[in-house]
Order: sequence, then structure tokens, then C-alpha cells
Amino acid sequence: AWTKMRAGNTRERGRELLTAAADSPQRNRAAARSAVAQFEIANGLGVEAMGTLDVVTADEPNLARDRTVQLLKAMALIQANRMVDASSILQSDSIKDDPEAVLWRAYADSSLLRWPQALNGFRRSATILDAYPEDLQSKIGVAYAEAAIEGRDFGLAQRLLESVEPLGWEN
Repeated sequence: AWTKMRAGNTRERGRELLTAAADSPQRNRAAARSAVAQFEIANGLGVEAMGTLDVVTADEPNLARDRTVQLLKAMALIQANRMVDASSILQSDSIKDDPEAVLWRAYADSSLLRWPQALNGFRRSATILDAYPEDLQSKIGVAYAEAAIEGRDFGLAQRLLESVEPLGWEN
């Protein structure tokens, strides 16, 4: 889904999604708006996605506890560099043990220089990271490698950096 949201003419795709959300009947509106938020996050528009998700949960408060909505909100907060707020969502009882929540919490922890927590989280969610698109693998993999360095696991750090290098990561 991430790759699809970034393919083609993103401006046109964004317009299509916004039009579909505006034209959706009430029963389908939350799903259509969630698709807009996914598109915004996939294209680096985390602040915009936060607003979209606020509208989704204002219209349907029960969705505030939905796994997908919580993960999207946390990802949007991470893109907006609001790591503490993202961590708070990712530690909520409903998703704290979810593998993707663990991965994103580890990423937030690495940004907050909480190295032991980050390294533990990355290790717990390594298989999830492997399933992510290459651009996310690269970005998160570098944070994972930095946590490994801070944890003095230099062999792991080297393996991680060797695995992200072919993905085109540049400093």
C-alpha cells in the first residue's frame, strides 16, 4: 500500500482520494479519510495526516482506539518530529505489543536517544522491518544500526548498515 500511495502523479492521486472522501456516504467516510491519511503519510505529509486523522476520530470517536488509526497517528507524529507524543500512542494498552507498534516505538526511542529501549524494540520487530518498503527499511535500519552501536553490538550494526547500503541510503 505504501508503494502504491507514492506511485504515479501524487498530486493527482491526492486529489482523487480527497474527492472520494468528500463524496463518500457517511458509512464509508472514515475509510475514505483513512486512505487520505495513509497517502499523506506515505508522501511525507505527517502534519496534514494528523489533521485528517483528527477529523476521522472527531466524526467517529470509537476509531480513536482502532489499531490502524493509532498506528497512522503515531507515524504522522513521528514525521512531525513529535516523538514523545508518538511514543505515548504506541505504548497504549490496545497496541503496545503489536509488532508494528513495537517497531515504530523503537524508532521513536532511537530519536529520543533511549538506546536500550530502542535496541530491544528493534530486535523484537526485526521481521516486521524486513516486510517494509525499501525506503522505510533504509531509514529505520539506520536508526536500528545506531541503536546497535550505542548498545556496543558492532557486528549487528555492521550487518544492518551493509543491508541498507544497497537500498540507496545517503547521508
